[in-house]
Amino acid sequence: MKFLSFDDLERLDKWVYKLKGVTILDSHMRKWWNIAFKFVPLKTSPDVISVWGFIAGILCAALVIFYSPALKTEVPGWVHVVCAIGLFFYQTMDPLDGKQCRRSGRSSGVEEIFDHGCDSVNSILQYVVTTSCFVLGHRSWMWLIFLYVGNFTFFTVQWRTYATGIMQVGKIDHTETQVMGMMTMLTTAVYGSQIWETKVLGLPFNLVEIAIYTTTITGVFKVLENVQDTIAHKKSIIPASTFIIGHILFCLSFYLTQAWIDEHDMLVVFGFFLGFFVAKQDQRIVIAHLVEGKMKFWDTSLIPVVAYTCYAIFGSADPNTLAVLLWACCVFSFIDVAIFFTCVTREMADHYGFEIFRLQKGERTFWDALEEDAPDPNNKPRVADEFTHND
Repeated sequence: MKFLSFDDLERLDKWVYKLKGVTILDSHMRKWWNIAFKFVPLKTSPDVISVWGFIAGILCAALVIFYSPALKTEVPGWVHVVCAIGLFFYQTMDPLDGKQCRRSGRSSGVEEIFDHGCDSVNSILQYVVTTSCFVLGHRSWMWLIFLYVGNFTFFTVQWRTYATGIMQVGKIDHTETQVMGMMTMLTTAVYGSQIWETKVLGLPFNLVEIAIYTTTITGVFKVLENVQDTIAHKKSIIPASTFIIGHILFCLSFYLTQAWIDEHDMLVVFGFFLGFFVAKQDQRIVIAHLVEGKMKFWDTSLIPVVAYTCYAIFGSADPNTLAVLLWACCVFSFIDVAIFFTCVTREMADHYGFEIFRLQKGERTFWDALEEDAPDPNNKPRVADEFTHND
């Protein structure tokens, strides 16, 4: 199964990673990242580092779901502590793979799609972990809105990158969001989930609602900013059409089956179904950016979405059939995104002629980089300085 044409792979050779901006906390966290980077083995593939962070996300989500499968009960405090540590570990691994790319000389499209591919799936894992602090299983609509905001924010960032060719980072971005998530988990570990039901300053809203509303408002502004910049570069709406139509269908099907989902504790399954669909769209638009190609509207990821929505509209109210269908759609979406991710990364790696999880003989090491310390006539920083002091 091939997803990239010969022309796509030819254009891939011209891709160059471009980043603009730095968050408020990045300049402070960079000191810790530089220290942690010294413990990364010299011959470790950058993609292995991405996998380390991804595994931490899987383990934390699995731990939360084990204790609260429907997010309706409070998990033990130590679980929140473990999840905060896991998120911190993931946050640390995220920049280290980029540093290792520069240290090894392997800054290719494989590392870009591998990093963002892991991030796209990890986003739904971290969402489940974070919302477990609020026990939102009893307020499924609020849970879904929170998820939608995160989905649209992450996707429009990739869409903006596709349109401009530059990854734009704001003053308050992913690093700040992750730190807030860790603080939320640690606060819950100390005071319990009931702390978020507290009303403050005489407001009619409790802390959960304030957190949801604040996140929604800031997320909407971020989405509008990304969309505005994308439209300014006159890029087609087609890359976002599959994503938008899919979310409309998800919203409709959730509205029609919400009572059943709440009664049978299927909220997390529905969330993973939606999360895998979103991960596929995120990866598709990253690929389109890498190869300067176009995204088609129709994609296999729409098949389970359309099937579940059609059954929600026209099917019977048999709960057993609906449960089998939802699980089948969730599994289909997972397999679909897994096949796409695996095949695309393999096609790219074969094109470049290297193995994904191993640095091969002849690839640059740390010591090779140190030897490249001759002064540059254009005053360009030495390679060793460049990967030591920059992310």
